[in-house]
Amino acid sequence: MAPIPTKNSRSLARFKSTKPKSHPPKHTPSAPTPPKLLDTGIYIPTSVLLPPSHRPKTVLQAISHIRQHLFSPLPENFKGLSPAKVSEILQFRARIPPYVPIPLINSLLAAPTSTAKEIAGLCTTGVLRKLHVSRRERKDDGGVVPTEYLYALIQDCELAPELKEKFINTLTANPTAAELPGHLFDNTEVRALIDAGFLTLPSSFHCETAMEEVGKSTLTSMCSVAASGTAAAVGGRGVVTKMGYSSRVPAAVVAEAGEYVISLPTLGPLLVILGAARRGFLEMLRRGRKGGETEKVLRERWDGGTTAGRCRKWKELKGINWEGVVGECLGRGECELFEVVGMGLGVRMR
Repeated sequence: MAPIPTKNSRSLARFKSTKPKSHPPKHTPSAPTPPKLLDTGIYIPTSVLLPPSHRPKTVLQAISHIRQHLFSPLPENFKGLSPAKVSEILQFRARIPPYVPIPLINSLLAAPTSTAKEIAGLCTTGVLRKLHVSRRERKDDGGVVPTEYLYALIQDCELAPELKEKFINTLTANPTAAELPGHLFDNTEVRALIDAGFLTLPSSFHCETAMEEVGKSTLTSMCSVAASGTAAAVGGRGVVTKMGYSSRVPAAVVAEAGEYVISLPTLGPLLVILGAARRGFLEMLRRGRKGGETEKVLRERWDGGTTAGRCRKWKELKGINWEGVVGECLGRGECELFEVVGMGLGVRMR
């Protein structure tokens, strides 16, 4: 005998009959992968990023060019930038030291061996001072700064007159040294020089995140305007202490250090911008077409096209120029140029 359907069984039957039928998910076709660029195989020197009439011939010419063109002019009518952002960018540019990375010099001159010899000669004669930051990152060859600027900055700061004279005499007697032995200064003098931003510990460059905190802190909030090349122009007395940097160097560590790295006030924020720009460009290159991308496309992406004021170049990197960021990557050997068949220059990872 067949079972008599109950109320519950009839309700369950209705529930099952109203259940929507499942359909297999529709397959969305992915965008086609762009074809790999064809390489002509011709060697392309890094100096071709600049037109022949603008290519420097000497180290001093390269330094002058980099200092003038490391950052792009602000967009016309400050398009896409708020007044606060414009003020922040201008203050940052006014306060950073005239430090020039050696990899960027190499990319402009495309002759690393002769460039190294020329830099060594300029350091020996007291024209340039090399700053050693190789322990901050692998592949970093440091940079140079005009000795005249360094001495003027020391004279204008609020260190004790005797310490100013002693420090300048020590630098003059050791023109090619990037580090100074600890026995040349007592602990009080070392602390004063660290607080002023002229010395730091070799291990300080290991932690770029710490430098980034410095760069994001009070540099742009120091709104006084001062002449370039003066202590006031980089934040005034105790600028490194105000920015929280010297608190990272305990007195016990200072006393035990055997040597100290010659540095500059507010060098940290500039290094942060250079490092962030380089990493951003390399990431953009990795995410692009396999095997590299054309120089034209990469330049447009970096500059932001029609939304220039809203791109990372201006929002985070103070408007650092295309030639500056790609030049340092080329000089450090992280990418290379090649000639694309029928399309001009290309850039690819090494």
